[in-house]
Amino acid sequence: MTEISPVLARMLDCRESERIEFKEAKRGFEKNQLFKYCVALANEGGGHLVLGVTDRLPRQIVGTRAFGDLDELRNAIYNALRFEVQVREEFDPQGRRVLVLSIPGRPAGSARSYESGFWCRRGGSLAGMGSERLRAIFSETDGDHSAQICAEAGLDDLDPQAIQRFRELWAGGDSGAEVASWPVEQLLENAELLAEGRVTNAALVLLGKSRSLSRLLPDAEVIFEYRSSEASIDHQQRVAFREGLLLFMDRLWETVRLRVETHAFQVGLVRRDIPAFREEVFREGLLNAVCHRDYRRTESVFVRQYPQRIDIDSPGGLPRGLTVDNLMFKSSWRNRRIAEALEKTDLVERSGQGIDRMWRSSIRDGKLPPDYSRTDEEHVALSLHGAVVDEDLLRFLEQVGERDAAQFGASEMAALHYISRDVDVPSGFLEAATRLVRKGVVERVGKRFILSRKYYVMQGRPGAHTRRVGLDRETNLALVLKHVRACGDQGTTLAELQQVLPAQSPDYIQRLVRTLKSRGEVLVAGRTRAARWFAVRQEKDRGGA
Repeated sequence: MTEISPVLARMLDCRESERIEFKEAKRGFEKNQLFKYCVALANEGGGHLVLGVTDRLPRQIVGTRAFGDLDELRNAIYNALRFEVQVREEFDPQGRRVLVLSIPGRPAGSARSYESGFWCRRGGSLAGMGSERLRAIFSETDGDHSAQICAEAGLDDLDPQAIQRFRELWAGGDSGAEVASWPVEQLLENAELLAEGRVTNAALVLLGKSRSLSRLLPDAEVIFEYRSSEASIDHQQRVAFREGLLLFMDRLWETVRLRVETHAFQVGLVRRDIPAFREEVFREGLLNAVCHRDYRRTESVFVRQYPQRIDIDSPGGLPRGLTVDNLMFKSSWRNRRIAEALEKTDLVERSGQGIDRMWRSSIRDGKLPPDYSRTDEEHVALSLHGAVVDEDLLRFLEQVGERDAAQFGASEMAALHYISRDVDVPSGFLEAATRLVRKGVVERVGKRFILSRKYYVMQGRPGAHTRRVGLDRETNLALVLKHVRACGDQGTTLAELQQVLPAQSPDYIQRLVRTLKSRGEVLVAGRTRAARWFAVRQEKDRGGA
C-alpha cells in the first residue's frame, strides 16, 4: 500500500486558487494546454498543476495516464517554454497515479509567453492577459522580498536557538556587551528582522523553525545531494534543510566535509595538504545563494556535491546590473534585509568581497576559479572545483613567498590565473596584471603578459622563457617584413603595419621597423606619417631597372 505524501494531501484540501490548478486528465492531457497552464501559473507567481484529481471539493483522486515518460515531459516543457518545471508522480493506496508539476514564478518585470500569447487563468479556463496587466508587469522592480512582513508569522515561529546564535555572532563585534543585553524583541528590531513589531521574511529565512517554514515559506530550503561521480543519475545521499539558515549552516558544511578529499602537495621538505573544498569558499557560495535567490519562486537552492566539484544553484537570475563578467567588481543584493542581518554577524560583506575571497583562495590552491558560466536568467549556477590543476603555479606562489603572495588581491590572482593558462587577460584585470609586472611576478612582451623568468627557472626550463620572449618579437618582425615585401614598389606606412599587428602599440611597431632597418632589410622614404617603408631587395631592383 502506498500512502500519498503530506504535500499532496494538503493540496487536496486547498481551494483552487492562484497557486494551484487541478485537472482530471484521466486518459491524457493535451501538451499545448499543459504548456499554456504552465505559463499562466508562472505569470501568476508560480504554483502547481495537478493531473489525476477532480477540481471540485471534496476532491477525489481519479488517476491519470497522461505523460508516461517524465524525462521526455521535462525536456518538452523546457524546449517549448525555456524554463524548468519540476515534475513528480505519486500513487494512492489503490495505485491511482497523480502527476504534480511545480511551476516557478516569472522573473520580476517580465511575463511568460507561449505561441505569442501571454496566458493567465480566468475562472476555469485560459485567457490572454490584458494590456493593463502587462503594463503593470513590465513596470515592476525587483523590490526586497526579504524585508516584507509575513502576515501569518509571529515570534513563536522563530527558533530560540537560532536567535541565540544570531546574538552571539553579532555580539562578537565592537558593541558586544550592548547586543548581549538586549531583550529578544529589541535585538530583532535593531537588526530590522522585525518591522513594526511583526516578523519579516528575512527573519524566517535566518531564524525560522522547521514547521514554520513548511507552513509559511516552504521554498526557503536548501537541498543537498551527493553523487559519487558526475555521470551518476541517482544520488547516494539527499538531505533537505528547511529551517533557519543559522540552524543548519554548520550541519550542512559537516555533511559536505565528510567526503572532502585532500591533495598532498610538497615543495622541498615542506608538505602542504590542500583540501578539495575549503569551508570559507563553500560558505561564501552558500551565503551568496541565500542572499541573492528569488524567494517568490517555487524552487529550492540545490547543493550538489561530487568528489571534485560542488554545484550551488539558486532560483532567479543575477540581480539587475550584475553579469557573470562583473561579479568581482560590482555588488547588488536582491534580498538586502537578509544581507544586512548577516553583515552584522560578519558572515557576509555587502561590498562583494565574498566573490573575491573565493577567487583568491581557489587560485592560491592551484585550482580553477569559481565558475558561473552555467548562469542564465532563471538561475544563478556556481561551480566550485576541487582538483588541483596547476601545481606549477602553486609551486611558483610558494617560491614567491607566503608574505608576498598574501598581498595579492583577488584581481591579481585572477590575472595570474589567465596569464598562467596563456590566454588573453580580460580588460577588467589589465591593471592588476600591470601591478604584477611591477612586483616582478610577470613580464610584459608587447601587449601580452607572460610569467617571469623565475617561473621557468623553477620548472627547470629557463630556455623556454628566452624562447617565449624572443619568439614573440621575432614572429612580429617576420610578419612586418613579409607585409613590407608584399607591398613591393608601393611601400607601406606605419598605419598599415598597425593593421598587421592590431594588438601592438604604434611605439612597439616603430621599434620593429627600426630593428629591420638596422639589419639592412628595410628602407624608409619620407618623414612623419607620410613616410613609406620598402624592402631593401626590392629597392635595389627598382633602382637598377
